[in-house]
Formats: sequence, C-alpha cells, structure tokens
Amino acid sequence: MDEGARRSFDRHRPRHRPGRSGRERTLCPPKLRRPRRDTQARARQAGITTATLVQAAWATLLARYNQADEQVFAVTVSGRASELAGIEDAVGPFVNVLPLRLQTRDTERLADWLPAIQARHARNDRHNHLSLADIQALSALPPGERLCDSMLVLQNFPMDERLIAGSDRRSGSLSDAIEAIDGHQTTSYALTLFVVPQGDRLEIDVVYDDGRFDDEAIESLAAHLGEVFASMASAQTIGEIDILRPDETEALLALGKGPDRPLPKVASVLELFEDETPDAPALYDASGTTTYGELEIGGNMLAARLIERGLGRGSIVAIHMDRSPLMVVALLAVMKAGAAWLPLDPSYPPDRLAMMVEDSGAALILHDERALAFSSGAPRLDVFETLASASLAPRPESQLAPEDLAYLIYTSGSTGRPKGVRALHRGLLARLDWSWRVFPYGPHFPSSIRSPRSSGPSPKGFRWPSSRSTKWPIRSASPRSWSAMG
Repeated sequence: MDEGARRSFDRHRPRHRPGRSGRERTLCPPKLRRPRRDTQARARQAGITTATLVQAAWATLLARYNQADEQVFAVTVSGRASELAGIEDAVGPFVNVLPLRLQTRDTERLADWLPAIQARHARNDRHNHLSLADIQALSALPPGERLCDSMLVLQNFPMDERLIAGSDRRSGSLSDAIEAIDGHQTTSYALTLFVVPQGDRLEIDVVYDDGRFDDEAIESLAAHLGEVFASMASAQTIGEIDILRPDETEALLALGKGPDRPLPKVASVLELFEDETPDAPALYDASGTTTYGELEIGGNMLAARLIERGLGRGSIVAIHMDRSPLMVVALLAVMKAGAAWLPLDPSYPPDRLAMMVEDSGAALILHDERALAFSSGAPRLDVFETLASASLAPRPESQLAPEDLAYLIYTSGSTGRPKGVRALHRGLLARLDWSWRVFPYGPHFPSSIRSPRSSGPSPKGFRWPSSRSTKWPIRSASPRSWSAMG
C-alpha cells in the first residue's frame, strides 16, 4: 500500500491517540458470504487457484484506492521448495513472507492477468527462502523505507473429512471433543488480511493499526473487497471490476442530479466575452491593467493569422504559455478562429507534452518567449512576435455552436496512458452557469487565475468571469505583456 492508499484512509484516522498495532476484527460482508460459486467456477475453468483469486482481488482494491497501475503487498509462502527431497516430511514451520508486485492496468483482461499472477508465483518459488531484509537490500528503496504496508494471508488449511464429520460425541468425531478454539494474531504491518475459505463464503480476519484506521474504514474496506469478488465473476477486464456498494453508487449518481436550468442563450463563451464594455478592466498583473477592449483587439489580430493558416472548426491549437495577458489573448484568438485549444503546462515532462500534441493531432503550437522543452513536428507560432508585426483586424464572424469542441485536456495517466477528454462549449457554458450561482461574481469583483495551465477552466481558478465584468488578477511569469504593446 503506497502513499495513495494511506491518504485514502486519512479521513478515518483517529486523532485522540497514537497508533497501536494489533486491533483485530473478523468480518464477513454479504458479498463475501457467497461470492465463490460463480467466481470460483470461472477460475476453475481457467485453472486458477483460490490464492490467486484473493491476491488479484486485493490488488484490484488497492489499485482503486491508490489510483495507480502497480501494487505491492506482502504474501505468505510455504517455504517448502518442491525440489528439496523429503521436504513434505520435514517437521517445523517454513512459512515466509515475501513482497508481491502486480501490474493493475484497467485494460488488462482477467483471462490473461490471473494466469500471469499464478505463473509469477511459480517463477518466484526459487526465492521463497529469502528474507525481507535480503529483498530490501536488493531494491532501490533507501534503508528504513518499507517495501509495503499491507499483508495478505490465505489460511486454506486442508482438513480430514473424518475430523469434521458427526454431530454428537457418540459419533467419535474429534471436532466434538473440542469445545472452543481461540487465538490472537498480530503483525508488524499497518494492515493484514487473514482470508479463511469457509465453504461457499470467505471470512476475513483483519488486523490493523488503529492509529491509522478506525472501524468504519475497515468495515468499508471489507465491503469493497466483497464487491470486487462479486464483480470478478462477470468482468472481462480489470477496469470493469467495481468496488462500490449499491448505496454508494446511488449516492454518487444522486450528486449529478438536480433541477433543469436553462443555459445562457448564446452559442459559446466567446459571445459573452464580446458583449463586455471595451473600456472595463479585464486583467491586471505586475505590468498593469488590460481592458476587455485590448484583449478584443489582440484576439482579433491573432485570430486573423490563425484563419490565414486554415485553422477553424475542428482544428486543435496547443497553447504552451505561462499565465499572462498574452495567454488570454491566445485563448480568445483560438475561439474566434472557431478552433479548440489544448492547454500545455510548460512544467510538465517533455515526453508527456510531446505525447499530448501528437495524440491530439494539434495543428499548431502557440507559445511565448519560453523555449519549447519538447520536440514536435507541429508548426509553432510566437504570440508576442506575431502580434508585434500584425495589423489591426476586424472581429471574425463566429461560426461556433454549443456542440463544438471548446478544449481538450488529458487525464493524469495514473491508470495507464493519459487520455484526451473533450469539453464542448455547451458544457463550458453549463459550468459557467454553476460557477456564477456558487461563486456570485459582482461587477469589478476580482477573481484570480490560479488553476493549473493544463486543466482548462476550473471553478475556483480560471473561470471566465469576464462575462460578469470581473477583473482577473494574474501572477504572470512573462516579462512581455500584451497591454504594454499599446
């Protein structure tokens, strides 16, 4: 369990005492009472063991909590190497604990993933004698940093049917002579799951550090694990496995429901901007104040150049710029040309920026004086130099429609390759309508531009408050200002 999983439980962290390892709960959520019939039937057809199923389910749950495509947790091994002659007759404990590292990409098919987990165990048998200290020394982790914080133990003990048969003492059953068995288990891990198959159900004995987790978190975790098992019976890929209980799913869906509200009677945000009073202040930064009229002039001049290049509806223009009035001019120009913008954060790794430009099919890269930190075959245009040599241009007639693409942003890529997400003008207008209701901007009320450049407009940052005669304070990193060009 990495830091992502730890953060997911922070809201459950008790605050009144330091952590104490060893609190134990025995749980059997409804979906673990009879999850095995369908899931194990599918597993048996593929030759998958119960241990592999349990490990795959735990890895999937960690993937959802961590939002990562690689999981590491500890597992127990018998320590009895099959190639050692007479090992089955040897007396004494040989059990060892080893870290298991699994890839959990959403696109991975279960039919391929489960056998791969089982095959990895077979390959790892020759290392079962290694201690965690030995493995730690071979890893790239610094001394003192744990390989993992959670452990999974499958207690699948073989039982002689003769020992558990019979219903009274006269039957001679050994189980009748034993009145009670009890025990307490503790480990050095923050979270340990002892999974015990009981016929058609699974019982989970959880030992955890109650300084990091409370009962509510543990019960929720067990319920989610039950949902994972139930979902594995029909899921084709890891991404299709669900962890949410029906009531949680219903609660999340309810968040997206509300009264229907009419949107502004315009086709795009551009129309709202162009209705503003030209002399009203729109932006201010260290270089001074920029009016709506100045932004309009710059947007028209740059849009004319974009249109000359054949850019229009359906085109995507990447914007690789720091926060500044020039960046706002570039956004307006892209909309005026009818195109959509792709925000590029200059602080991102070069490989990621190059991938976004190539994957999106961006026809042009607009940039400021900052040199591009990545290689791309797409043509580029320096916004400052272009405006410095451009002539005044009339406002182009807008052809934008609510269903046109406004901008394209990319996901973080935490579960694999980053994916492009399309945002339409209709959606942007809806977000603006929500923003005006939640954050009631008034005339001349300042709203700072502070959201990540790669995220597009956001409710608390770059929220296009221009349509409410609002000034934008900008923390500009660029020494060249559009307003300074006169």
